[in-house]
Amino acid sequence: MNDEFLKLRKQFPLLKNYPNLIYFDNGATTLKPNTVINAEINYLKNISTNPHSTDYKIGYKALEVLNNTREIVKKFINANKTSEIVFTSGTTQSINMIAKGLVNLINKDDEILITSLEHSSNLVPWIWLKQKTNAVIKNLELNDEFGIDINKLDQIITSKTKIVSFAHMSNTTGYTNDVKK
Repeated sequence: MNDEFLKLRKQFPLLKNYPNLIYFDNGATTLKPNTVINAEINYLKNISTNPHSTDYKIGYKALEVLNNTREIVKKFINANKTSEIVFTSGTTQSINMIAKGLVNLINKDDEILITSLEHSSNLVPWIWLKQKTNAVIKNLELNDEFGIDINKLDQIITSKTKIVSFAHMSNTTGYTNDVKK
């Protein structure tokens, strides 16, 4: 490992405790660097109230923190508006919400495209949607490095394709799919 990578790993207490750990299961739980842990501790010690109950002063502070966080995330992901930012408990809840929100828009034989290497958080919701709607799940072809074969996308995407869902970076192989293409 190079020095820059080792310096980055030192920011994560869990990786200090388990120096040989390679962790890709971020869809379930993301490891937190010290800056995040310290911010969470500060929030829990000093603010930890309902941001939607502004009947008291500290509730306003919680709402301010929430709104500021939305603004930071908006800029980080280049969203247009803070109203586009939704906080959930993780990938599993997020994709479940999307699948359940699409249940009345997906029809029999509509296609859902995923890969054979998806984390369960990006598999189970689509299986549920398939069962509810009689849609069809198809697997995107993978290349020799276990990433999506971008050159074959045009062949598999059809007019019946309604959902294409895959991990940007695989939690099983570490492969980073070129999402820009």
